[in-house]
Amino acid sequence: MMRDAFKVWLTANGYSAKAISNYLAQCSWVEKNCVDLDEQIERGSIDALLARLSLRTGETNPLCSLIAGDCSKSLATYRSSVNCYIRFRENGNAAQPPTTANGRVVRTLAGGTAPKMKTVEWPKWSLPDEEEQLRLVAMAVPYIRFLHPEIVRAVVEDNERHRERWAELMLQRNVDPSPYLWHKSSCMFPGVRRYAGSSEIAQFRRRMTAERVPDALALDDNSYPKAIWSFVFRGKPFQNQGPPGYALAHLADHKTYKNRGHVEFDTQTIAEISKPIFGLYTSISNTVYMPDNLIRLTDFSFMLRNLVQRKAVSLYGGFCNLLPPPLSFRANDATAWSLNNFQWSEPVGTSEHLAVFLAYRQGRIENLLSINDPRE
Repeated sequence: MMRDAFKVWLTANGYSAKAISNYLAQCSWVEKNCVDLDEQIERGSIDALLARLSLRTGETNPLCSLIAGDCSKSLATYRSSVNCYIRFRENGNAAQPPTTANGRVVRTLAGGTAPKMKTVEWPKWSLPDEEEQLRLVAMAVPYIRFLHPEIVRAVVEDNERHRERWAELMLQRNVDPSPYLWHKSSCMFPGVRRYAGSSEIAQFRRRMTAERVPDALALDDNSYPKAIWSFVFRGKPFQNQGPPGYALAHLADHKTYKNRGHVEFDTQTIAEISKPIFGLYTSISNTVYMPDNLIRLTDFSFMLRNLVQRKAVSLYGGFCNLLPPPLSFRANDATAWSLNNFQWSEPVGTSEHLAVFLAYRQGRIENLLSINDPRE
């Protein structure tokens, strides 16, 4: 949700501070419990969301379990807020009179519509230049934690031992193995991808797998990619808490929504990356741990993302294909962005618990491949 821009639009259209606060809170609730509003609008699927925010006579709505009080009235309120957000997205900065849930124009005490406020341009603040960006990156880089190459190598070699059989079994389950098990892939759990969209979130949270999800054996909430880190440092499966102050970061996008592969990968044709590479979700060479307050740098700074991607290639590229061939990360010949100009921490972890992890991993994969409900 474009929260700040939405707030400005509401203010410009004469909504009260209380109304603005309510609209923002209600749209945030919808995004938390249903789906990203911008994603639904851009996909043309907003009508499906509005239908979910309805309660017909004699029917039940799963969202009611999250609502205290009159569910029908609450859903109508959320639906009204979403409709307001849709008007904002459709009209941009155009002033529109406030409306109630049934679409009636809100009148002022004087009897007219709320006064239109003059639209003004955003202030133009200075941005960090390249030299300043480099200084920021130089401060962040020493805190990025990569796993030791020998750990990654062990996963790649284990994949090569099992790849042909696992790929065949995935095809039998109507799941294309190529986005997971390409040659020398470091995907730890082929067939597992992150959930996407409200229906998959609901399906995952209820542990429902009666309806087969597309392109996957199982959905996940970001636990599977952390499994090997937990085994390496603790000798047991991941249990909902990682290293204090650090969070897992993916180096390349693994989902459909806002995927930047066409910008970040060096390829001959866009058709080669027309679909997301789901295996990057649990790929050990595609994850690092970073301090929580630095995660947004890898989310939004292409130069830093590319720098860390190239560092991963330098660590693992001799024995691992970090992307499905012929894809590769873009090069950067600028001297200022050379890997050698930054102080990198030594790769972390040992092979002490690696055999235990590989046995655990094989059991999970065999379970995913052999039963109807991978979470039973």
